[in-house]
Amino acid sequence: MKYVLKSSVLYREDIPAARIGRRLGTAERDIYVPDGTHMMHTRIADSADSTGDVRSRRYILEDLRDHTEIEAVPGYAEDEDPKVYGWPLSHMPRTDRADLKIMDQPYRLVMLNSQNYALYGEDGKAAVQIVHRGISGGWNIEAGRQFSPVLLCGLFVFCRYIESENEFPVV
Repeated sequence: MKYVLKSSVLYREDIPAARIGRRLGTAERDIYVPDGTHMMHTRIADSADSTGDVRSRRYILEDLRDHTEIEAVPGYAEDEDPKVYGWPLSHMPRTDRADLKIMDQPYRLVMLNSQNYALYGEDGKAAVQIVHRGISGGWNIEAGRQFSPVLLCGLFVFCRYIESENEFPVV
């Protein structure tokens, strides 16, 4: 199925299918269906012993009863993994992926570049593709029927979380 995400609204065939709302001052996002019903929210959780390592974070998509629908664990790019190459002196290693389960199936969400993301299944095939539309703005999203619009919005927010891991911290 093909979707377009523009101005935080996910459209299918020019009909709104879901919307991402902001919580001011936080990384949390709310996801709504077209009639305005609040369905889910996303957040980032750090473990109690967090050392700044992204692998100690969790990206969480929860329903309104705070039941976790998806929990994603971010990870570093293979060529920059501190477990293999050590911690760099001049920068933080680049984050480019998150491992997660959807309906008990393992997936890997990968930032191919800042304008192209893919969700890969165990078979290595792309189950969801999220591609920036360039100068026209917005994002094209292509996904199988098993992915609801609300779930696709949650995955898109996870993409933005991955991207934010690579931003330079401002003090």
